[in-house]
Amino acid sequence: MAVLSWWSDLAGYFRKRTRLRLLNSYTTQQRSASKFLEGQVAFSHVRLSINRYDYTRLNGHGKQAVQRLRSGECKQCLERIALKKECNAVIEAIISKRNTPLGSNVIYDGENKKNMKITPKIFSTFPQESPFINLTYENCSVVGNGGILEDSGCGIQIDNTNFVIRCNLPPLNRDVGYKTNLVTANPSTLFEKFAGPAERHRHFVDSVDVYGTTLLALPAFSYKRNTAVSFRALNTLQDFKSQVQPIFLNPKYLQNLAQFWRHHGFQASQLSSGFTIVSLALELCHNIHIYGFWPFTDGLEGQHLKHHYYDDCKAKTIHNLPAEFRWLLTLHKKGILQMHLGKCK
Repeated sequence: MAVLSWWSDLAGYFRKRTRLRLLNSYTTQQRSASKFLEGQVAFSHVRLSINRYDYTRLNGHGKQAVQRLRSGECKQCLERIALKKECNAVIEAIISKRNTPLGSNVIYDGENKKNMKITPKIFSTFPQESPFINLTYENCSVVGNGGILEDSGCGIQIDNTNFVIRCNLPPLNRDVGYKTNLVTANPSTLFEKFAGPAERHRHFVDSVDVYGTTLLALPAFSYKRNTAVSFRALNTLQDFKSQVQPIFLNPKYLQNLAQFWRHHGFQASQLSSGFTIVSLALELCHNIHIYGFWPFTDGLEGQHLKHHYYDDCKAKTIHNLPAEFRWLLTLHKKGILQMHLGKCK
């Protein structure tokens, strides 16, 4: 379905429902549909002085954005440059020996009073530098797990992009595609996989190997309880000589990212993994296509939707998915990314 087509459907969807019934705990947080569509929390236009020093610090997409900004080609480049300047995902998103020295203390993202000293053993598991150094991608797909993807037939369209990012180790099928370059794993999935006897570890490796030679982002330093199970996952993958490359999300980057969005008006107790990987794509990719981000129980045509395209497990209240969706709509309207909410041809 063309973008204009689903955008018209979306407008009609909100006009018919002046109050949206939100998922689970969100049902008591009724929101005005018109405000959703208009994106009342506007993304601030950051005024930046792009001097030679700032420009030389940028690489890949950052320099491209500055060049396009100077030529007047895109107004939205201001937002991208601001994100690059404050968060610098290319270098900081993934823990490396370059950004996390031996002997340093890593502060947990979700528990800022707790930290982990980087010992030689831990340090040896880090890559020398970020896997994104000197890499930019022309077209990227960021695939959420929303029920709106079921029967969408978007798999071929997703797989045809240069770089595909998925979250929380989802199943692959014709609706969501099979190509995966980066996938995240949430803590609950890891605890489930490693809760039983060692024989189950083989099943974990088999379930991850379906993604091919992907990067697997583990939440080792989000909360202290996640550290041991994340390293267990890393060691298991290495023991079984999996082609999957485990990496650790950098809590410093996650903290800077949350601060960036708060500064621009988005208040959330914790960003979802989906919103985090969208933010990452904003720095890594030139054209960003978003699929499967839809936090409502009914679709554009009024049909009932499961929470995920593969199950109906409900959202955790810690994530404000409707507010994140509103931000994605705002970024779509600005031309910063392209959301896909209908069926694909």
